[in-house]
Amino acid sequence: MAIMKLYLKFVLEIVWFKRLVIKANFLVSISTRD
Repeated sequence: MAIMKLYLKFVLEIVWFKRLVIKANFLVSISTRD
């Protein structure tokens, strides 16, 4: 049970990090467009 919770937390952090990276790339592409 504890392992399952740890795994879930790990997956959620990866998803959150990926979204953060995508947002960062999006902002960079906007700022470098000019």
